[in-house]
Amino acid sequence: MIKNILNLEGAQELTKNEQKSIKGSLKNCIDPNTNTCMYYSLSCASPCRLEPIEIS
Repeated sequence: MIKNILNLEGAQELTKNEQKSIKGSLKNCIDPNTNTCMYYSLSCASPCRLEPIEIS
């Protein structure tokens, strides 16, 4: 499958460092003025991300 994706026009393979820097769909919840979290959520990137709690 990766070969098929890389055959797409304009596609290029990312290095390991580039892959690590991708946050996916996580939001940046840090206020640029105060450099603190504006809010905490499962959808925030670290350090403002809340970890899910397992209920047993």
